[in-house]
Amino acid sequence: MRQRFELAEPQRLENDESSYQISARQAALFHQGGMASAKLSHYLTPEVLTYRPQDTQGLPEEVYLNLSGHERRHLADKQPSTLLAKDFYHRLATAYRQDQLRTAS
Repeated sequence: MRQRFELAEPQRLENDESSYQISARQAALFHQGGMASAKLSHYLTPEVLTYRPQDTQGLPEEVYLNLSGHERRHLADKQPSTLLAKDFYHRLATAYRQDQLRTAS
Protein backbone atom coordinates (compact mmCIF):
# COMPACT_ATOMS: atom_id res chain seq x y z
CA MET A 1 0.00 0.00 0.00
CA ARG A 2 2.87 2.34 0.87
CA GLN A 3 4.46 1.80 -2.55
CA ARG A 4 1.16 2.17 -4.37
CA PHE A 5 0.55 5.64 -2.92
CA GLU A 6 4.28 6.47 -3.00
CA LEU A 7 4.41 7.29 0.68
CA ALA A 8 7.66 7.91 2.53
CA GLU A 9 9.15 5.34 4.84
CA PRO A 10 7.87 5.50 8.43
CA GLN A 11 9.72 7.83 10.75
CA ARG A 12 12.52 6.01 12.58
CA LEU A 13 12.83 6.27 16.33
CA GLU A 14 16.61 6.48 16.77
CA ASN A 15 19.44 8.04 14.82
CA ASP A 16 22.10 6.36 12.74
CA GLU A 17 24.83 7.71 10.44
CA SER A 18 22.41 8.71 7.67
CA SER A 19 20.26 10.73 10.09
CA TYR A 20 22.81 13.53 10.30
CA GLN A 21 22.91 13.92 6.53
CA ILE A 22 19.11 14.11 6.36
CA SER A 23 19.04 16.74 9.11
CA ALA A 24 21.77 18.80 7.47
CA ARG A 25 19.90 18.74 4.16
CA GLN A 26 16.66 19.81 5.85
CA ALA A 27 18.43 22.64 7.68
CA ALA A 28 19.96 23.86 4.42
CA LEU A 29 16.54 23.73 2.73
CA PHE A 30 15.05 25.73 5.61
CA HIS A 31 17.68 28.45 5.23
CA GLN A 32 17.35 28.53 1.46
CA GLY A 33 13.61 28.07 0.99
CA GLY A 34 11.94 28.69 4.32
CA MET A 35 9.58 26.63 6.43
CA ALA A 36 7.54 25.26 3.51
CA SER A 37 10.66 23.77 1.91
CA ALA A 38 11.78 22.20 5.19
CA LYS A 39 8.33 20.72 5.85
CA LEU A 40 8.13 19.25 2.35
CA SER A 41 11.56 17.69 2.81
CA HIS A 42 10.50 16.28 6.18
CA TYR A 43 7.36 14.72 4.71
CA LEU A 44 9.34 13.15 1.86
CA THR A 45 12.23 11.97 4.04
CA PRO A 46 11.25 12.15 7.71
CA GLU A 47 13.86 12.89 10.34
CA VAL A 48 14.31 10.53 13.25
CA LEU A 49 12.36 11.25 16.41
CA THR A 50 15.31 11.28 18.78
CA TYR A 51 19.06 11.75 18.50
CA ARG A 52 20.71 9.60 21.11
CA PRO A 53 24.24 10.49 22.13
CA GLN A 54 26.90 8.44 20.41
CA ASP A 55 29.90 6.73 21.99
CA THR A 56 28.46 6.77 25.52
CA GLN A 57 28.70 2.98 25.87
CA GLY A 58 24.93 2.66 26.34
CA LEU A 59 24.83 5.03 29.30
CA PRO A 60 22.56 8.08 29.44
CA GLU A 61 24.39 11.23 28.42
CA GLU A 62 24.19 12.91 31.85
CA VAL A 63 25.71 9.82 33.50
CA TYR A 64 28.47 9.50 30.88
CA LEU A 65 29.41 13.18 31.18
CA ASN A 66 29.81 12.80 34.96
CA LEU A 67 32.42 10.06 34.54
CA SER A 68 36.08 10.92 34.89
CA GLY A 69 38.38 10.80 31.88
CA HIS A 70 39.94 7.59 33.20
CA GLU A 71 36.55 5.89 33.48
CA ARG A 72 35.60 7.01 29.96
CA ARG A 73 38.85 5.62 28.52
CA HIS A 74 38.32 2.39 30.44
CA LEU A 75 34.80 2.02 29.02
CA ALA A 76 36.01 2.83 25.50
CA ASP A 77 38.67 0.07 25.51
CA LYS A 78 37.37 -2.61 23.17
CA GLN A 79 39.87 -5.25 24.20
CA PRO A 80 40.96 -5.84 27.80
CA SER A 81 44.53 -5.03 28.63
CA THR A 82 46.77 -8.07 28.72
CA LEU A 83 48.18 -8.94 32.09
CA LEU A 84 51.89 -9.41 32.59
CA ALA A 85 53.31 -12.90 32.85
CA LYS A 86 53.24 -14.39 36.35
CA ASP A 87 57.00 -14.57 36.64
CA PHE A 88 57.67 -11.20 35.00
CA TYR A 89 58.86 -9.52 38.22
CA HIS A 90 61.13 -12.45 39.03
CA ARG A 91 62.68 -12.39 35.53
CA LEU A 92 63.09 -8.62 35.72
CA ALA A 93 64.84 -8.80 39.10
CA THR A 94 67.08 -11.64 37.89
CA ALA A 95 68.06 -9.75 34.75
CA TYR A 96 68.77 -6.63 36.81
CA ARG A 97 71.03 -8.55 39.20
CA GLN A 98 72.86 -10.26 36.33
CA ASP A 99 73.44 -6.88 34.71
CA GLN A 100 74.80 -5.53 38.00
CA LEU A 101 77.20 -8.48 38.26
CA ARG A 102 78.38 -7.98 34.67
CA THR A 103 79.06 -4.28 35.17
CA ALA A 104 80.76 -4.85 38.54
CA SER A 105 83.30 -7.29 37.05
